[in-house]
Amino acid sequence: MKSARQPTADAPDTGLKPSVAFKNQAIARENISTKLKVLGDLCKRFSVTSPLPASVAALRERVLPLLPRTLRQFNHWTSDAFQGWDDTEWPVFKRNANHTLRVSGLRDDVVSGLSAVGLLEADVKGIKASAAIDRAAALRRKVELANRLRAIAESELKAMMRNARDLKGQVQSLQARIAAIERETAAALSSRDAVISELRASMPKSSAGKVSVLAPVKQRGRKRLT
Repeated sequence: MKSARQPTADAPDTGLKPSVAFKNQAIARENISTKLKVLGDLCKRFSVTSPLPASVAALRERVLPLLPRTLRQFNHWTSDAFQGWDDTEWPVFKRNANHTLRVSGLRDDVVSGLSAVGLLEADVKGIKASAAIDRAAALRRKVELANRLRAIAESELKAMMRNARDLKGQVQSLQARIAAIERETAAALSSRDAVISELRASMPKSSAGKVSVLAPVKQRGRKRLT
């Protein structure tokens, strides 16, 4: 049964203020980083550089068919693929637009991750096909897989550094807004004090000290109740 269309982490929204658009862009990039990290962690966990425990090998048999092989599949890949797996916790990630992937600066890293999946799949199939697989070819695949995994780890570090810079920019923006609000508040208080002073100056001395800022102004000609 086909699943309902998944929401993307970067649905376009026109008319947004720059700060909101900036935040949405950071969320979309973080979603792609999460998907890339999951892909790298799974490839690393299921790497066949050494015999795997039976439980891990069984999990690999379930997970490997669910991993993306192309950029299009990666864009549509969501954590919903692992729903119902009570024995394993998965990070939540959503679909992303191809344009968002291009502008995220992570496209080359995603290509490396997809290549790692292909190498892992070839290695697994090779072991299943023959116990006498060419050892030199297997070692070359393992070295290339290790290089792909290292590239993914480096991209994760770069993403963390970019996020840190983004957070610093947001903090500075908030500090500027707080300073502006404080200036507006001070100006409002100064205006209020000036109005009070003018009211006191315009009233007879006998009642000037009794003026309350909250007291309503009495209408002229209105009779006083006895």
